[in-house]
This record gives sequence, C-alpha cells and structure tokens, in this order.
Amino acid sequence: MYRWKDKYEEFSDALKKGNSEVLDKVEESLYKRAMGYSYTETKQIFEVSPEGVPRPAKVEKTKKIVSPDVGAAAFILKTQRPAQWKQPSQVEIVGERPIVIAPQWAPLLDRIEKNENTEES
Repeated sequence: MYRWKDKYEEFSDALKKGNSEVLDKVEESLYKRAMGYSYTETKQIFEVSPEGVPRPAKVEKTKKIVSPDVGAAAFILKTQRPAQWKQPSQVEIVGERPIVIAPQWAPLLDRIEKNENTEES
C-alpha cells in the first residue's frame, strides 16, 4: 500500500480524504461525549402467532441520556488550552518530599518566596 501511495497520486489523495473524514467523525464523537447527549432508542416488539410465527406487534421508543464524560472534556481542554489545563510539569524538591507545582501557580509562588527572602534580610 505504501508503494501505491508513492506511485499513484489519486490513491494517496483518496486515502488522505478518507482519513480526514474519519478524524472529523472522531472529533464530533469526542465533543458529544464530553458535553453529553441524548438519543432515541427504538425497540421492535414481536408476538408469536398461534402458528408459532413471530410477527411485529409494536414499536417502543425510549429517550436515552448519556451524561457528560469528564475524561473526554479533560482531554479536549488539555489539548486545546494547554496553558490552563495541562498537567503540572514542574517539580520542586523541598527536603525529602517532591512538591508538584502547576505552571499557572509558579508566578504566585515566586512572589511568596521573594517576600519571605525580603523579610529574612
């Protein structure tokens, strides 16, 4: 397949287009999962006739609700707004125990440390 992609531009373009469409659907599904959604479930109910033959009797429709998924929401936020939502990446060693500091808190901690150093002098 890799040789065909290199050899036939139309084949390569078709693969790219198909991949793009798949990714669009995955993005849409991830968004729906993060936000929550509802759908209608349809069940076909059958009865068995006296002759033993099943036949459609009625259709039941039920509205189903899928709750928002925190994991999906977190993934979207971490990838689309990393400055606010990315996992803490700075680790400070104080004594024997490491302290994990989220990047957004670093400026505040720097100010606190400066105030402590000023008071000590």
